Amino acid sequence: MRKTKSETTAVIVTYNRAPYNRQSKRFRLNPLLWCLNSLLNQQPPLKEIIVVDDGSDEGDYAEEMVDYCRGGGVKLVLLKSKNNLGSAVSRNIGIRAASSKYIYLTDDDCVCTGSCVFLAELVLNKLKRYKQNITGLNLPVYNRATVPTKIIKMDDIGKIDASTGIFNSTSDSFPIEYISSPRFIDEEENLLWPFPVQNINAHLLCEADILKSCEFSVLPANEINGYAEEAFFMRRVKAIGKEIMYWPDPKAHAVHMLYGLGGNLCLKGADWLSNKNPSLSEMVKESSIPRRNTGNRTTPELYEFAKRITLDKIFSDLSGEMVGYEAKEY
Repeated sequence: MRKTKSETTAVIVTYNRAPYNRQSKRFRLNPLLWCLNSLLNQQPPLKEIIVVDDGSDEGDYAEEMVDYCRGGGVKLVLLKSKNNLGSAVSRNIGIRAASSKYIYLTDDDCVCTGSCVFLAELVLNKLKRYKQNITGLNLPVYNRATVPTKIIKMDDIGKIDASTGIFNSTSDSFPIEYISSPRFIDEEENLLWPFPVQNINAHLLCEADILKSCEFSVLPANEINGYAEEAFFMRRVKAIGKEIMYWPDPKAHAVHMLYGLGGNLCLKGADWLSNKNPSLSEMVKESSIPRRNTGNRTTPELYEFAKRITLDKIFSDLSGEMVGYEAKEY
């Protein structure tokens, strides 16, 4: 496989994910640093990385993390908000500033495999030869794992069904059909065929002009947590005749550390950073320490409230009207 220069800008929104400064013995345990290192190690290198600091507290060292990572040959941009605007609004800020053909979105506590962006570009370009309206790929995300933990029917991955109340994302999922009969878009490189879904997660490679025209939106009661904002985005994309597909190939996965969410102290699957400091296992252990006021972390009560409001909106408005809901401007 011939490696060429990447045509992608990575956009990361961060909020209180750099708690340790460079003088701290725990400096290597900053989630934002894990994420940035995985992006800087992409082969071939990304065109640029945009970090949007979503109003982190005074004791956060996001700016120091970005400065520490400069000089590796990749353009690194930091945009700072005075207030915590929430993930949807902050993503839009980063998306508008991107200058590449493609935009890659991931979370600030995700660690991706070394060529996931390049492989996604390759597969997306191959897909467009078959169907021109394909505009993006949702890549696999495994929560504190390097292997999919949900082997389920293809039709149940990323599914939204108002009649049964089903609201599934693509996280942790792999189609059971591909276990016995895998389909390849590139047999030489063993790259699996993507397939259509209704809902996605935030591990996404998409054409920049589509992200800039559709953007992310939120419900007024759900500004900070961002629950289900990807489902709203998918409706907007569909409304303009475009399609985003899920590419379940584990070669392009990201490990979502779920920083600040207690429980699940052990990494599931092989640690492909076992010889690094920190390893994936160490990252999972650090992330499992319960924390509030970081990322999209919120109280269980507020999370459930946002979830009920959002699902009610989605299930009651499957006619497509919600694609017209505007992102709140600041």
